Amino acid sequence: MFSFFILLAVVNGGLLTLQWLTNAALGNHVGSLGSSFVNHFVGAMVGFLIVLLGFRTGTFDFQNIPWYYFAGGCLGVFVVYSINVAITHIGAMLTTLLFVTFQLLTSAVIDHYGFFEAKQIPLDSKRIIGLFFLFLGACIVLVKPRKELMKVNLSEIVERS
Repeated sequence: MFSFFILLAVVNGGLLTLQWLTNAALGNHVGSLGSSFVNHFVGAMVGFLIVLLGFRTGTFDFQNIPWYYFAGGCLGVFVVYSINVAITHIGAMLTTLLFVTFQLLTSAVIDHYGFFEAKQIPLDSKRIIGLFFLFLGACIVLVKPRKELMKVNLSEIVERS
């Protein structure tokens, strides 16, 4: 069963990058915010159909859910918009590298403290060393393009959005 979840995570890692690229390409036609809207609208429709067909993994007891658990949708709009903008300016590889690096750092903190009902998994020396090398790798990749990244014109980003 454990290997199934590893396979699921690996496959979704690739699918996530494809999602980002298709959203960024769509953003070239409808703008980054428009692309974020389409992404979430289509996702909501697919989710609605799945629930309508009876595939449910939980109850719909909204009264006992903390309000901040619904922030994921708002965060999703910002994440999709940001990735659309970043990919068009710094490329898929660097966007993914930075996204994954800081996603893992954030995940380590969430796991360590058990925020948002996550299983509490304390940071141990292996995890800290792994995070260190991940962060070091991101820094190495960023050394050369740093000068190019500084040339990005903020008005150009706003215009494309």
